[in-house]
Amino acid sequence: MNFKLNHQIDQIHSDTVIVGIDIAKHNHIARVVDDRGKELAKPLVFANTQQGFQQLLFWMKSIMKKHAKQQVLFGAACRQSLFS
Repeated sequence: MNFKLNHQIDQIHSDTVIVGIDIAKHNHIARVVDDRGKELAKPLVFANTQQGFQQLLFWMKSIMKKHAKQQVLFGAACRQSLFS
């Protein structure tokens, strides 16, 4: 394994959720799993708009609260959209 992959793996703990997003032009689909790969909620379909990304954040916060998780890992492209 390379250093970058090892670094990413080291960031995942039992209090972490990982979000994978299938990116599309108009609507995205997000899935969330725990550190063992167990799906924690049904997939979320959300619009490629500011309101859609707000919906994603609300969804993530509710899942994290329900499952007592403290950390979330998003892909780089998604982080840019959420926090720009």
